[in-house]
Amino acid sequence: MQKPQYAIQSFVEKYSDQDWKSYEVSGPCVIFGKTLHCEPDGESFIVAIHNGLALENCLPQISGYINWLGFECKNDLIAFYNAHVAAGNSARADDAWYEALEIYGVKIYVDKDAKLSADIAFGDTHFPDHILDVSVNEHQFCGDIGLDG
Repeated sequence: MQKPQYAIQSFVEKYSDQDWKSYEVSGPCVIFGKTLHCEPDGESFIVAIHNGLALENCLPQISGYINWLGFECKNDLIAFYNAHVAAGNSARADDAWYEALEIYGVKIYVDKDAKLSADIAFGDTHFPDHILDVSVNEHQFCGDIGLDG
């Protein structure tokens, strides 16, 4: 699978307030190895950028981060899941678990210091009646994986 390239046209401004400007990402995006076909008002993929920064200046960093989330974080996510969710039960994550994930929503933040973070909602085969939420700061999964539902 080839890494997508993101152009300024891939980001459609949705809203802004005194601190943030938010964009919907349109076009194909890959998160956790899954291709999302993001369209405005379709699958939920938002990038929120602090108002002190310009999208044009952050675009290379955002593109690299999306590609890291799509293609390079698999082992980190599996290890994080096994340490935080699977501990004490038989619901272990592995390659098959990762391949079966369903992505429901992605929100990437670029803070005033140009640091990136993300919140991702997804479904897995171990908890089919729940939505799992995971947070990422820069390139490190953090906190716990939340279970909604």
